[in-house]
Amino acid sequence: MSIVKSIMWRGEAPMLRVYEGSLVENRPGANAPASYRKYSLTDERTSHKYSQCVAVSKIILELQTSNPPRTMSQRDVYYALKSMFRKQAECNAIILDLGLMLGLRRHEMGILAQAKGLVAGLIRYRFHAKAKTNSMDEDSKDEDGNSDAEFEPSVSAWTDCTSSGPALIHSQHWLSLDEDDIEIQLPTGITDRHLPKPLFLLVVEKEGIFQRLVEDQIFLNKISPSILITACGYPDVATRRAVSLIAQRYPSLTVVGVADYNTHGLAVLLTYMLPSAATAHEARGFSVGGDRMHWMGMRTKHIEDLRRRQLDESHFQPFSENDAKHANALLRSPKLDKLPDEFRNEVECMLEMRCKVELESLYALGLEVCSEWVQNSLQDLDWI
Repeated sequence: MSIVKSIMWRGEAPMLRVYEGSLVENRPGANAPASYRKYSLTDERTSHKYSQCVAVSKIILELQTSNPPRTMSQRDVYYALKSMFRKQAECNAIILDLGLMLGLRRHEMGILAQAKGLVAGLIRYRFHAKAKTNSMDEDSKDEDGNSDAEFEPSVSAWTDCTSSGPALIHSQHWLSLDEDDIEIQLPTGITDRHLPKPLFLLVVEKEGIFQRLVEDQIFLNKISPSILITACGYPDVATRRAVSLIAQRYPSLTVVGVADYNTHGLAVLLTYMLPSAATAHEARGFSVGGDRMHWMGMRTKHIEDLRRRQLDESHFQPFSENDAKHANALLRSPKLDKLPDEFRNEVECMLEMRCKVELESLYALGLEVCSEWVQNSLQDLDWI
């Protein structure tokens, strides 16, 4: 609002500074990080980004001043301002920039990522929230504009992923609530409807493989009693928080990742393990840790086994130049320095073999092979 007033009343457009760093460092009153990017309306290199920031800020202001406050998805924001953005990723980047400027996470600005994460297996959870008991009219606000609306506790029904199947990980719950307001329960293996106590938290890269494991009910097998989670690719912040919170609450769970045999599959798992620079200000503390999460596969030994089992050669896809660049970028990444040497060795093997294999290739050996491979690997503690 101050930017709009400055332009309208004084004919000046103040410089926008996007400070690099975490959300904590960008909170009001904190010492600002030394490094920042500048957006200026008079600089042709950044004037368009400046305009984009102002346009998205206007939407955020409308969301926050609505009665009651409203929300939009990132997709909604993109379509509301589609003439200003070439693609969704460009809009998402501006939203993240505004979060850094304001010291706010996306959900605190009223912008929610689309729900994409799924959870299934031996887990149930519910949310404790607060509901308003009176409307926010002008008479209920004090001289500073603060509302004296009263709140009363509100508890959601249990989401039971064992009996009702996979559930969406909605960001407005998993991100906006404090840890104490998210209640998670796992079967004990004694009195919970004869359900086994889960031993594994299985993080799966792809939704199709996740659904196959759910349909085969590997989470009920005495070899692999588990909780299964997928973000259908690269994880959103809500799914990362769900994984880290479950792992934190239940330290006895072994956290294991399953992904394609390629550099992007490994990168997906690394996003769960270690902080991501792109969302550092939003996802601080939402990482599982490289010492806690393991990489089950697919790894080089599994590719060699598939060749011995005479899997059709069409499943061994050649490395592209982009794949090679991504592999080399991973080898230069400081993330690998924080992990066991086997991680680096696997990336080097990918470069040497110059092939990649997707998890779905296991179906060529039979529909049951994927679940059998996962169960056997868990039984044999086959991970790094």
